[in-house]
Amino acid sequence: MNARKLTAILAAAALGLGAPVALSQTYPSKPVRLVVPFATGGTTDTVARLLSQKLPERLGQPVIVENRPGGDSIIGAEAVARAAPDGYTMFLTTSSTIAILPHTRKQLPYDPSSFRTIRSGASSTSRRSRTSSSCSR
Repeated sequence: MNARKLTAILAAAALGLGAPVALSQTYPSKPVRLVVPFATGGTTDTVARLLSQKLPERLGQPVIVENRPGGDSIIGAEAVARAAPDGYTMFLTTSSTIAILPHTRKQLPYDPSSFRTIRSGASSTSRRSRTSSSCSR
């Protein structure tokens, strides 16, 4: 094997060994946004604010609660649906946003199936229902 080929192979191997380090950036590397499609002071907002106090301990980054009320939670859901799907925008909502609105509205500005559930059941509990879920985009 000539010296040029050996040098090329060694260079490629060295680049390959460094690639996992470059690709494995820590998540999160910036603050995470938690969108709540309801006004401040309600149950969902209270849960979001409690989460925003505890999640930074695990994530190592601040979690910023952003209330986007209005339109039967559609305004907040649309904001999350339009966000980059990079894991830096989370959505804390009730089941109505994902499961009920698609059946009661002719058209929504977002696709409910595009949301991914992180955890379901972080809920306000009444005698009959558990209604909150957390989604990410």
